[in-house]
Amino acid sequence: MDIKKSIMFMAHVPLQDISNIVTTLLEYSSVKRYMVCGEDKPYEHIHFLVEMSSKDYSAFAKRLFIAQYKLRGRAGRKGTSEEGLPRQYGKVKKIEDIYGAMCYTLKEGNEKWRYTNLDPKIVKKLLEDSFKKEETDKLYECMKTTTPDIHCS
Repeated sequence: MDIKKSIMFMAHVPLQDISNIVTTLLEYSSVKRYMVCGEDKPYEHIHFLVEMSSKDYSAFAKRLFIAQYKLRGRAGRKGTSEEGLPRQYGKVKKIEDIYGAMCYTLKEGNEKWRYTNLDPKIVKKLLEDSFKKEETDKLYECMKTTTPDIHCS
């Protein structure tokens, strides 16, 4: 994927809608290569990594995330009824590492929630190189409970 043309974003939407969401995404003419992957832990959400124009991303986000799903694009503001509530969709400002972004997009996704037009051999390699959230959780727990001279396995 081309880092200069790629946009990485996520949304808290029902996984049962992922097929329709991808169909809607593909209606935008600037969409080239894409990876869309759903996760159900700790809550249902979808990761997107898409080669598309900023203009089409904005139109897609307004149409789907704002108009259809009524999602918040920022955390609830102080002094409002939404104070303290988290954002429900968002976009990465700048992708630093396209391969890492691709691995991250696939990291926990169940195959039934994975949509991509990338070569299956590339997807297989990305899945092999991606991390599982539980592995990072184990590492974090190990780091909290050991001293520098004890090694975790």
